[in-house]
Amino acid sequence: MLATRRAASQAIATAQRGMLMQPQTTWDILGSAFKACWKLIGSQTERDAFLAVMNTNSPINAQVIGQADIGFWRILALYNDINNPLFEQHSIDFEEFTEGTKLALDRFHDVQMCVQEGLHDMVASNNDSDNKSDESKSKDEDAVNDEGKIMMKEAAIEAGLVAALGGDSAVIDLENIMAKTWSKEAEDHPESAVAELKDMVTPEFFKILEVSSKTNYLLEKRFNYTADSGEVQNVALLSARAMEFQTKEDEKEKEIDYSQPMKDPSLENPPVEEEDLAVVAQVEVLYDVEQIITSTGPTIEDTSTEDDASVMKFPAGKVIPRKSVLVGVFEGWLQGDPNGNKTVRWKLAFSRPAWEFPFSSQNSI
Repeated sequence: MLATRRAASQAIATAQRGMLMQPQTTWDILGSAFKACWKLIGSQTERDAFLAVMNTNSPINAQVIGQADIGFWRILALYNDINNPLFEQHSIDFEEFTEGTKLALDRFHDVQMCVQEGLHDMVASNNDSDNKSDESKSKDEDAVNDEGKIMMKEAAIEAGLVAALGGDSAVIDLENIMAKTWSKEAEDHPESAVAELKDMVTPEFFKILEVSSKTNYLLEKRFNYTADSGEVQNVALLSARAMEFQTKEDEKEKEIDYSQPMKDPSLENPPVEEEDLAVVAQVEVLYDVEQIITSTGPTIEDTSTEDDASVMKFPAGKVIPRKSVLVGVFEGWLQGDPNGNKTVRWKLAFSRPAWEFPFSSQNSI
């Protein structure tokens, strides 16, 4: 059996901490698959329903999921999970959901590329104003708040050898792009692309996007991303899970008054009603997206670095299409949203490479 999860990077670990549910593991897949097997063995009606789902235009794309590691078990697990009564109680239609995620992911990548492209303009603007007075420079330095300094360090760690890649100029660019956090920019300009991006994703993923985008600028500054070029071509449902839990319990430990007689808490607290339970859902979709980048580098095709490694360089102005196969993780409150929303508001909690599919780099879905 091949592993379906790889060693988590800092970005992945941070995203997982901010998720409503922990990402699906191999054991989760196998557990759901065995539940499906038990149902299929014990009921002819269930077997007929399973065959009907496999033979019709259903949310389960068995031809795609079957190409993944432990693909057969993933198909059974997905069949079991989408029939979770919690999804039925809240009228979740996965065919409509899959169609909606294609539009949502299209917009997400368009806005993300727009924000990424804005980094080039911002750094260029900062470089043009290098002849400012010392007084102005002092004011700009004071504008870098504590959060920006922390994110600057995180970006430097994520980038690795930033100084080696760009020398002192890379460090200066890093200071310029970290001078103002995206959260502050979204607050000051609610109609901006950054504010729209913040509304699409979870808070933890928003922080990850900021650090990774600013780091990628340092690593790929020879390329310009073309805004509105992120076209999502295919989407397939990969996993769907829902769970309920109690949220009204007081998490703070109460001080024990030893002068009072002992009481049984189970007799004092009434049983929790089903309507008092919060319900969260996490849905993963597999998709491929094609983006267009333009080279701004020199016309030399390749050079040799100090370690004799060959680095490919494209002619300036060359248009380069780039296709990626990714997994988007959506989360939402089906019930008990702490923000008071009465309808489900899905947000993108993470977007990662589709490592479950060993040939995803060569084949689209």
